[in-house]
Amino acid sequence: MKIKLLILFIFISSVSLAQFDDILKKTIGNKDAWLPGKSITTSINDALPVVNWLGILSEIEPDTADSWNNLTPGYHRLILQSYCVKAGGYGPTKGSGYRTAPLLGKNADIVINIVDKSVSHPEIDQKDIQLLLWAIEAGTKFTDLPNDLQLKVKPLLTVSEITRLSVDVSDLTELLPSDLVDLAKYYKELGSKLTNPSLAYQDIERFAVQNVGVELDLKDEINDTRWSYIGNNVYIKATPLAYYKTVLDVFYAAPVSSVRDDKNRVIKIGDGEGSTEIVYDDDPGRDILSTPGNPDLPIWRFRTIKLNGPGGEQRILENAGWMIRDDGKPITGSIGKGVSAETDSYLNTPSFSEYNARLGSDKSESDNIKKVTSALKKIKSSQGESSISDLSGNGFDANKHFNDGMKAATDPANIKDKQKWIDKNTANTTRWFQCAINQLAGASCDDNPEKPKLPKFPSTPSETNRQRIVVSGRSYK
Repeated sequence: MKIKLLILFIFISSVSLAQFDDILKKTIGNKDAWLPGKSITTSINDALPVVNWLGILSEIEPDTADSWNNLTPGYHRLILQSYCVKAGGYGPTKGSGYRTAPLLGKNADIVINIVDKSVSHPEIDQKDIQLLLWAIEAGTKFTDLPNDLQLKVKPLLTVSEITRLSVDVSDLTELLPSDLVDLAKYYKELGSKLTNPSLAYQDIERFAVQNVGVELDLKDEINDTRWSYIGNNVYIKATPLAYYKTVLDVFYAAPVSSVRDDKNRVIKIGDGEGSTEIVYDDDPGRDILSTPGNPDLPIWRFRTIKLNGPGGEQRILENAGWMIRDDGKPITGSIGKGVSAETDSYLNTPSFSEYNARLGSDKSESDNIKKVTSALKKIKSSQGESSISDLSGNGFDANKHFNDGMKAATDPANIKDKQKWIDKNTANTTRWFQCAINQLAGASCDDNPEKPKLPKFPSTPSETNRQRIVVSGRSYK
């Protein structure tokens, strides 16, 4: 064995960490061999693309919720228990940026299962779960932990997981690349503290967390904390206030039914109170935008938009807006074939520049959504989950054009004596469009799919000396 390790040492300087991991597996014949920093590897480079289209929520106050598992569709804010999975770093401080990313690493699956199961075991103290997670990160054998700790956290582990966490790996500090030596020594010392039954939690915490006791106020803004889509109609924005406490904003898109006509245009969204009905202007020439000196452009004009309220109350908007038809490209061989703009409402007919500005905005958002769905496709594929649709050929552009048209047409500034119930109609349009996006990621607008496991998507710091934080579904009280 010593000869094999010596040969391994000769190659260390010329191999990457990933290659070293492979060599280590082959050399000592153990697929669960531990290397410092490999249990959890998620970094800012793995962050999910930012969801730009939820900026609309910035001026809306979320509902207060206290349970991830019982969350209903809508916009909510929860204060949840969270855990550090990057010992030795600093906890969140004002001005530090966090992004949502998938949990990656050799033991990511075990960590996800532990934190997810903890919701069903409120009798297990948060501090005991944290000690277990630090032990996994440090490569400390589960069977070396104090007996009382083992008994407390055992319900969170399967037999096979305990076996994986009980592998005896020799001290390879002297054989590690120089950039890992200090980390290995740190984890060794952390492990010695975790296995010492006489040490109090606070003593271990002071070693694992560089700024113990620092906790942000809810009013403190953490820069660069943004929305991410984690699949199945769920969008999150996590703001860690301390390693053990995170504010989670959740937008859970409600399924919204829709009806289309024979031209695949949406003519109704929702049912009953809050539903919206749309009638398009199909008179000759009304599907073309003609402006002096410019090529004709494809357009759909809204003839009427009916907003349905409580008790049969209605608000009907006449000639209130328009949307881009098809791909928005100029109509070949068509110049001046549309109805004269002089006879149109200004809400009904845009200028040439206004049309192209909206088209450009749609293209930018389409590119952003493509990045989001592509990232989720990669994650789901690696986890053996269902595939994700491509953007091409699924009517996404038409959905985006309709959403933008309706948003402009039902703008409160354009509706005199606006009633409060109209908010429901406009919110339904927003949720309908979120569902259209969700379908790209394998979800459905026709039902409420199971919410993703929250621990799969930790808060990842933009600064390497900050802690990586896994959020649980347990309320912080």
